[in-house]
Amino acid sequence: MLDPNSEASNAEKEKIPLAEKEAMAVIPAGGDQNGPADVKIDIKGVQKSFAGLTKEELMKYSNDPFWVRLRWIIFILFWLLWVGMLVGAIIIIILAPKCEPRATREWWQKGPIYQVYPSSFKDSNGDGIGDLKGLESKLDYLDDLGVKAVWLNPIYESPNKDFGYDISNFTAIDKRYGTMADFEALVAKLRSRGIELLMDLVPNHTSDKHPWFEKSVKREGKYNDYYIWEDSAAADPSGQQLPPNNWAIIKKWPQIIGCLAVLSVFGKSAWEWHPERQQYYLHQFYKEQPDLNWRNPNVQEEFKEIMHFWLDKGIGGFRLDAVIHLVEAEDMIGKDEPPSRDPKVTDPNKYGYLEHTLTAHQPMTFTIMETWRKFVDNYAEKMGDGRQRVLLAEATGEVPDVMKYYGNGTIAHFPFNFQFIDGLKPPLTGDKVKDNISEWMESLPNDNLWPNWVLGNHDRSRVGSRFGKAFIDAFNIITLGLPGTPITYYGEEIGMVDGNISSRNMQDSSGRDPYRTPMQWDDSPHSGFSENTPWVPVNLDFETNNVKAQETERTSHLNVYKKMTKLRSVEKAFLYGDLSFPLVDTDIFSFSRIKEGSPGYLIVVNFGGKNHTLDFTKSKHIPTGEADVILYTTGHDDDILNEVKSVDLAQVTLGPKDAMVLKFNPNFDNPGIEEGNLAPDLTSNQN
Repeated sequence: MLDPNSEASNAEKEKIPLAEKEAMAVIPAGGDQNGPADVKIDIKGVQKSFAGLTKEELMKYSNDPFWVRLRWIIFILFWLLWVGMLVGAIIIIILAPKCEPRATREWWQKGPIYQVYPSSFKDSNGDGIGDLKGLESKLDYLDDLGVKAVWLNPIYESPNKDFGYDISNFTAIDKRYGTMADFEALVAKLRSRGIELLMDLVPNHTSDKHPWFEKSVKREGKYNDYYIWEDSAAADPSGQQLPPNNWAIIKKWPQIIGCLAVLSVFGKSAWEWHPERQQYYLHQFYKEQPDLNWRNPNVQEEFKEIMHFWLDKGIGGFRLDAVIHLVEAEDMIGKDEPPSRDPKVTDPNKYGYLEHTLTAHQPMTFTIMETWRKFVDNYAEKMGDGRQRVLLAEATGEVPDVMKYYGNGTIAHFPFNFQFIDGLKPPLTGDKVKDNISEWMESLPNDNLWPNWVLGNHDRSRVGSRFGKAFIDAFNIITLGLPGTPITYYGEEIGMVDGNISSRNMQDSSGRDPYRTPMQWDDSPHSGFSENTPWVPVNLDFETNNVKAQETERTSHLNVYKKMTKLRSVEKAFLYGDLSFPLVDTDIFSFSRIKEGSPGYLIVVNFGGKNHTLDFTKSKHIPTGEADVILYTTGHDDDILNEVKSVDLAQVTLGPKDAMVLKFNPNFDNPGIEEGNLAPDLTSNQN
């Protein structure tokens, strides 16, 4: 132990820091270092590095006016800054450019509309005529098919001169099809499956057996001018009354052209003399179908009541028949329609021989149809069930004229597109098909309007008969893959073709029976349509071409159709994707559907008679590498559908009349070559 007074002890002290020296314990001299002693510790020199303020000192500063003001200034600045940032964010949100929200698709845009010709779909009571209960028995089939709506040809009370389009009571079911209770049950069961029903409404004319016409003949009250009545222009030397203008030139029924376009449409005079009233009445179809006077406000109100009646039954809307004929020019009497000078029409008996400046596409037609659109829109809004009620217009003519029936989204939800019927004629080429589609798409009045694609109907030859059986799948794939609503005529999904109806069995004098043969359900007698002789004979190929046979055949027309409707219902590219035409030439037609964030699809059809191997990788957004083969249909004898699972997009090979659906991951860094520029055919000399 060092002596605190020794030199060594003093030296050690010099080495100790000041704070520690002044805090050392000092043992007084003479004390027992090992025993009890009084020890004094001097801490007055200890340095205090982190000494805090006392409570009293804190209170002193907290109440100091300077610090009070500073705290308030900082507090106010904080909240002003926070509010400023909030306001700025709101302004940015409001004023900043926004991405267009993705439009939602309505029920009528999501899948096919399936046209049912009721007399020919399914007979439930053995009278040889299809009916509502027969249709009800096949709802599982329609559900499995993937359709979103059923359009029924007229089922109203009718003398049946024009197979239901001559209506004698717009709010009653014709007994040949069933009862109103049958109809209500059908609507309920369709809607339980998510399928809407569309009625075929005929506003241009009624039957001459309709009570309105019978009262108009007698000049009773408001019904006096429900129809177009005119005095005779003069009498000929024999005393026969002459019609008001040149619309009586038709002498016979010619071949059906366009939408039965003859004057009258069915081939006789558009004016008919009524001996009781001693005036002519106008009829643009059969003389048993007098034209209504749509300039009469009472007629307009009658049809709103008719629409309301059926909408209350739960239907999803109307297909509007022959709307181009709805209104005639107000000053038409005394005027003649000029010759059309169409070099393709030389027969003066044909409707196309005249230019219909007085009787078609009149301005008031669009005004009236706008009131219908407002009516159904208001009805849907009033019901508040989220279901749009739609108007689909049968409007024929040149594309620019037909586009008028869209309005600006204010008239029809869409007018029917007959481009595949009227605008596409054999021999087929890729260029023709592409131009046919582009004409409609590029003519749409604005980008928000919805296209549609019609392959056939009850007045026109079936697609397999027009273009050949080899292209049935190709056209179903095309219409189901394009943007817009496909309209499928019953039986097109199994590849039905025109029937061969003898003159002895012909029911329709205008020759349309071959397009209306009974649905081919199975290979039993009458093809499962009826237990007894149908109203027109079943097609001769029913034993091999029917639903039952195709349900179990993986590559049948029916299963190709089903696969496409399923793809359409689940893949965003088909509902929202852009449309491009990567490679097109005389033989090849192709289009792609691409949407960011989703797989892309490429549809390719070979309309030619030789093999083609194609490089799609130079096309917009098409990647290099392989694509999955989703569908591969062949129009020739080699069945390789089960063999091909994927293809190299740089070497896609199709045989004659083949069609292919490919799935790929888009490459948005590939700007591609100019659309429609066909890349070099890698095997152009293949046979």
